[in-house]
Amino acid sequence: LDHRLYQLAVDQLSGPQVALALLLNWHTLETEKNARDLLARLRGIPAFVDQYIANLTEGVAEGRTSWRTACDRVVTQIRVFLATEPELSAYGRAVAKSPALRDELLAAVSDGVYPAFAKLLGFLEGSYAPVARTEPGLWSIPGGEALYAELVRHVTQSERTPEEIHAIGLQDLGRIHDELRSLGVADIRQHAAALKADAAHFFDSRQGIVDAAQAMVERAQAALPRWF
Repeated sequence: LDHRLYQLAVDQLSGPQVALALLLNWHTLETEKNARDLLARLRGIPAFVDQYIANLTEGVAEGRTSWRTACDRVVTQIRVFLATEPELSAYGRAVAKSPALRDELLAAVSDGVYPAFAKLLGFLEGSYAPVARTEPGLWSIPGGEALYAELVRHVTQSERTPEEIHAIGLQDLGRIHDELRSLGVADIRQHAAALKADAAHFFDSRQGIVDAAQAMVERAQAALPRWF
């Protein structure tokens, strides 16, 4: 809170356009109470979005904004969401699991959630994107260097400075490059480009991605008894 991260919360990985929908993965609808709890949460989303916009507006006033590229990505996510029929959205598919309150839940999605995200889209495109920071680094905003140092401390659980962490990264990168050269890689950039261009390293279907993920889950499940 001291570093006011809420002013910078335009994020394609964890912004409300993602986080609120993820709630549906964990919200059971086994009872009518469960369904009414979800209904109350869905009806609370417009107020949540209003507060979110207010936080971002506060950041704009202080010259503390998210990175423009992240903003553009969030805009794309919201556009795709709004172009999807409510019944077919993540929200719509979730509420369909509650026949007793399906109509009320779907109305909350259509009449509340969708207009809220339409409002957010209008804000991001109209007011926010034009003033979003063009430099990805936090150093470019007021208080950014102190914020970055705090994030480094939080992530590493150490008192190392960002410069010390960066030096560790450079050392590791040098070690990796030395190992590649020992394996006969003459031009590391060219080698990396060739790997990225090799079709053998890409999935060729949506189902292939699902199958690979499922195989990883099964491997993890098989290993669990050895650890717990």
